Amino acid sequence: MFQPSIPWSLITGLLIASCAGAVVPAVAQPAPDPPGNLEASVQDVGGRLRQAWTSDPATASLAWPSLRLVASGGGLLASCPSAPGASTDTTALYCPASGELLLDGKGMGGEQERYGAWGLAYWIATGLGQAFLARQRAGTAPEGPARNLQAVCLAGVLLDSSPGLRPSTPAQKLSPARTAYGSADAALQGTRSQRAYALLSGFGATASPCTAAAMDGLANDRVSDPKLLAEVGVDPGNRALSSVSNAPIASCRKPLRCPRRVGEVFSAARP
Repeated sequence: MFQPSIPWSLITGLLIASCAGAVVPAVAQPAPDPPGNLEASVQDVGGRLRQAWTSDPATASLAWPSLRLVASGGGLLASCPSAPGASTDTTALYCPASGELLLDGKGMGGEQERYGAWGLAYWIATGLGQAFLARQRAGTAPEGPARNLQAVCLAGVLLDSSPGLRPSTPAQKLSPARTAYGSADAALQGTRSQRAYALLSGFGATASPCTAAAMDGLANDRVSDPKLLAEVGVDPGNRALSSVSNAPIASCRKPLRCPRRVGEVFSAARP
């Protein structure tokens, strides 16, 4: 079989470099593309949520924030230092100064790997909840866990109204809320159970609205269904929680109607 010849001068040069202890430079390799074309997936999911945003009377007149993936490293707060009360561990952050919804590239990539489009949708919708709250003159919870829970509750409303956005399995419907943060900074984020309960409330599976008073109560574990609150933070793989696994697809809880509407749950008369 024919073997291509290698110039003797090149062989000699390599041998001399090896004997002299010189390091032969490695051939540069191109950087890998983002897994699963993350940018395209974010824009696709964002487009579906935009349909819910523009069809809801409370958000239809509000400008849609542009979605921007931020390279991992310094965290989202470095891209928007003026954002009030934000957790340094967040994957989505609405920046009032620029009108952008900032999304952490590493965090969103991990969500896509774990939960597919549903994981991306959870964070984009939570950021949209932040964007809505930032534009209100009254009715928003104070900075801290109640404000984050209020954004998560509003995210549930938008997710439930977005065409084609569903988890791979019913058991994953609350999973992004449970695992939303790498740290356990409940002082800013709320607990696993509280975030899952807030998301359920946006879906209409609890009797709670997304008002500041309701979310402040939730941040202090004051809810109408304490048993559900205790259970929703636990991994649904536990068969004893089958009733909780069914909660996201349960019938609508009154007095609010379903599907929920942002304006109605935000300014409901009941706490």
